[in-house]
Formats: sequence, C-alpha cells, structure tokens
Amino acid sequence: ELLVNVDGSREPLHASMWDFGGQEVFYSAHVLFIHPKSIYIVVFSLKDWIGTENHKQERGYLEFWLKSIYTYAKGARILIVGTHLDFLDPETVEDELESCGIAIFDLARRILGESLEGKIRVCKSGSSKGDLPFFPVNVK
Repeated sequence: ELLVNVDGSREPLHASMWDFGGQEVFYSAHVLFIHPKSIYIVVFSLKDWIGTENHKQERGYLEFWLKSIYTYAKGARILIVGTHLDFLDPETVEDELESCGIAIFDLARRILGESLEGKIRVCKSGSSKGDLPFFPVNVK
C-alpha cells in the first residue's frame, strides 16, 4: 500500500496503470483513456533509436505519443524512458545519449511548445553533457 500526505494525514494512493497497445489497430481507442490528470510514461528503445536504421520508426512512435498526449490531455505530466541502455557501446554512450537528448528536446518543443517546464520530467544525468529529457535504463 502506498500512502501519501494529504492535508497532514496519510491517505492511501489508488492508481491504475494501463499499457496502451502501440499497434495502429488500437489508436482509435487511446482517446478513451487519455486524461490531463494522468501521468504518462512513454517508452522507447535506445538500442533501436541509436544503433539501427529503425531510428526513424522509433522517433515516429515517440512523436505520435507526444502529439496524442498533447492533443487529448494538455497539461498532463510525461516521463520518457529510453530502454536498452546496457546495449550501447560504453565508449560512446555519453555522446549517444546527448545526441538522443537533443533530438528529443527538439521534438518535444516542436509538439508541446517552447517551454517544457512542468511538461516533461528531466533526468539529472550527472554527466558533464547536461541533463536528459528522458530516463535511460538497462534491461538486464
């Protein structure tokens, strides 16, 4: 049970999690579940974004989800997660994450507006390259 502070007392937090099917056949149903008071976790594969020719497809998926959330749930919070960090080359990973972060910042600004403050949660990377607009995670 997860408890949160509400006006000085601890109240249980009730949450529902939905995994939207990414296939086109489900697109028309997404609008039924998208709400501005929700928190969205949009997941993409760093391995596919950086390491293959599928990067245009990964960017297209991310763009679709950001546009959908912005269209039907303006003001909703968005967490972007890049999986498969452990599949990237350790020698170049910092530069690859920076390049990916710049592309995602640009994409998000184009869709969500110039100011992203409060719209996308930023990962404090601890890197000399700066913060990232997504949370890179391992899969192993």
